[in-house]
Amino acid sequence: MEDENIVQQVDSYVRELLSVARERDKRINPESPTRGQRLLAAMHFDSKREYWLAMEIMVGKRVGARDQEGRLLEMMMLARAFEVNPDRIRRFYEGFAHTYFSSDKSSKVE
Repeated sequence: MEDENIVQQVDSYVRELLSVARERDKRINPESPTRGQRLLAAMHFDSKREYWLAMEIMVGKRVGARDQEGRLLEMMMLARAFEVNPDRIRRFYEGFAHTYFSSDKSSKVE
C-alpha cells in the first residue's frame, strides 16, 4: 500500500462519508484524511456491506455507475462480495488507486 500518512485530496461527497465513519472512529479527519484514515473508513463501510461507498472513499471521489470508472468498480465489487477473510479484504481496499485530483498537491503528514 502507498504510504498511509499521505494526505490526498477528496471531493466533498467523500468528506461527508468520512464524517459518518468518524462517528465510529475519531482518528478519521474528514477535512484532511490520510490514506490510512480513508482505509479505516472504507473498512467501516465494508462492515456494513456498503462496498460501493468503501471503494469511493479509496478512490477519493463519487463515482457514477455509468461512467467507465464506475463499470470497473462494479466488477471489483463482485470480486469483493465473495471474499470473507478480513486480511484479504483490507488488502483489497489497499490496492485502490487514488483518482481524485484538485489543484492542491498531495502532502505528507508529519
